[in-house]
Amino acid sequence: MSLKNVRYGNTMVEEVGSMLPKSFAVVTMPDPWTVVSPRLGRDPDHLIEVRSMDEEVVAEAEHSAPVVEAVLGVGGGAVMDMAKYVSWKRNIPLYQLPTIASVDAAVTTSIAVRLEGKVRYIGEAIPEVVAVDFPVVRGAPIRLNRAGVGDILSIHTALWDWKLSADLGKELYSEDAAKIVAEMLPRMEHHITDLRDVTDEGVRLLFDLYNEETDVLENWGNSRPEEGSEHFFAYNMEFITGQEFVHGELVCLGVYVLSYIQGNKPDWVHNFINSVDVRYRLSELSITEEAFRETLLTLRDYVEKEELFYTVINEVTIDEELVDNILATLEIA
Repeated sequence: MSLKNVRYGNTMVEEVGSMLPKSFAVVTMPDPWTVVSPRLGRDPDHLIEVRSMDEEVVAEAEHSAPVVEAVLGVGGGAVMDMAKYVSWKRNIPLYQLPTIASVDAAVTTSIAVRLEGKVRYIGEAIPEVVAVDFPVVRGAPIRLNRAGVGDILSIHTALWDWKLSADLGKELYSEDAAKIVAEMLPRMEHHITDLRDVTDEGVRLLFDLYNEETDVLENWGNSRPEEGSEHFFAYNMEFITGQEFVHGELVCLGVYVLSYIQGNKPDWVHNFINSVDVRYRLSELSITEEAFRETLLTLRDYVEKEELFYTVINEVTIDEELVDNILATLEIA
């Protein structure tokens, strides 16, 4: 996706309202819709409220909607994916109005749903525009916007895993792709204050990075440059606990823990997430020590069963002793 698909400003809600065709559906949740609807200047023909991203629920919500000319997503990651699903199934134009910067779903084309409690990617949809309205995004809870660094920070551990796998002859590696995404990390580090305080510049940076990252992934053909052991930790935690987490917060925890297992500058990761003031500790995410322990001890079985990318998880024996060491050494309690 080209950067021209993402537009920024203080009146993007009104601009999107003027772009929409005569009939359209809105995919949203109550809180973001309350913020956006008074400014849109239009009433949708149908409102789809996202309650679950289970594939059966998503399919039923789409099937129950009337015929419309376009779909508008207003909200966070689940909303963006549901709006993409409707666009994909009906082959109608998609407009995205993200209300938080917590995840890259607004600018990715793939659609994340859940099947039997596990994330699955199906179909794709390219938005006509991703409209980032600064007052709307900055008005969201600050922790959600700070969590947006997670899907870029994951590059730190994902690249290490990718190189490991390539060195073992298990897959191809692209120096060019790795270089492009690696350079995103110092760009975030140079704007820690903007990311922590959620300034307009910080919001713009996150969406620019999401968009540039998406270009790299789509050109390469999969998510390898930014998805590795840290995401697999997050997926297994969700599977083990059945809990819903703020994606970026859980991924930041995963980057910290897996960078330690990799021996890959965990102190740098720790300083970064603390400087941005992202919530990542077990107590902050309502994760018990027992759930954390089980997630790590079953991680290799999980990634092998799901046939996920080869990572440090396949190389290192994660046993009780290592988990004890992580709990004693890292500031995650």
